[in-house]
Amino acid sequence: GRQVPFLLDMEHASMAAVAALQELLSVRAFVAMIQDLLQLPNGSVRRKALTLMQARLAQLEAEGHSKRHAPEDVEVYMSMVPELAQIVVGEEETTADRQTAIFTLDVLARSFGAARAAQFFELVDRLPDVLNALMDAAQGDERGATASFAELETSPLQGAMVLLMGTIISRSKLKAIRQLKKIVPSIL
Repeated sequence: GRQVPFLLDMEHASMAAVAALQELLSVRAFVAMIQDLLQLPNGSVRRKALTLMQARLAQLEAEGHSKRHAPEDVEVYMSMVPELAQIVVGEEETTADRQTAIFTLDVLARSFGAARAAQFFELVDRLPDVLNALMDAAQGDERGATASFAELETSPLQGAMVLLMGTIISRSKLKAIRQLKKIVPSIL
């Protein structure tokens, strides 16, 4: 009984400390910390780590610093794309983890997608298949008289995937034409 609130308080306190310290970390140290946190089995910690990354990128984007990053810092941030993509396409991941990874990728795409479009194309090539699988699962669930929990759970995930594809395409402009032939049918 009493141990659970204590553990939750410890988790909140440690995440608050990490949030306060993250501003003092270099980009390389910050991303290394996020990668370490993503290896933990606790989904809550993983989502909070991604939320910290989103917040840091969004703050830089709001301040207009994303265009002035040192090339090595951009590389470090972009090194997260494959790991985040694996969370998004991983069927064993929870919907919350997948959606948080999608939002983090969206911030990365907004910040660096114009200059680094090619680093997102492998993900864009894989997302329509994942989106189609989610839609097939939802259609299978619609056979009953009422909508199932699984159908309700996948709908926000599908929307987030479509928005991510739109962000990547809008940032990469003409570089994304090759991907359109696969993306458009899955959206329609």
